[in-house]
Amino acid sequence: MSIFLRKVYRLSALIFPLTYFFSSRTFILGITGVVLLGLLILEIVRFKIPSFNRKIFSSFSRLLKDREKEKISGTTIFFIGVFITVLIFPKEIAILSLLYLVVGDALSGIVGFNWGRIRIGKKSLEGFLACWLSCLAIGLILRDFFLFSSPALILSSLAVALVELFPFVDDNLTIPLAGGAILYVLR
Repeated sequence: MSIFLRKVYRLSALIFPLTYFFSSRTFILGITGVVLLGLLILEIVRFKIPSFNRKIFSSFSRLLKDREKEKISGTTIFFIGVFITVLIFPKEIAILSLLYLVVGDALSGIVGFNWGRIRIGKKSLEGFLACWLSCLAIGLILRDFFLFSSPALILSSLAVALVELFPFVDDNLTIPLAGGAILYVLR
């Protein structure tokens, strides 16, 4: 697995918050729902047919983690996170939460892998700071447009970085939900 390639691949998911910005909840739920359904079918097939699972991993080994051979893929969990986030939060909160997920998680991984020296469990302080500061920067850029308060942005971006640092469940799910919940409560 190539961490850099995986995170660059993840940055391509910026298409979802950008598409949602210019479209409707129904449209983005339809698109993500169709993709998610396809991914869930793929997951079932690859777990039922070991030779197919091996073929997937030989073809996409640079994008997949070894642990995904026997567990649901990060991409599928990512789409579950996107779908739930769009479903339960108002548009502006969902968009910012998805930006936190895409940018914060990607930069955390890239910075942590390349420059992380101070270890915190399996992650690094440098990756944590990259996640927090990138999420905060995105929030501050969009603050006036979406009318978020500075405390809400500081706390939501910090919560996202902490969830990424100490994932108790896959962070593709918890990052947008944690960020969105704090933004919702403090709005």
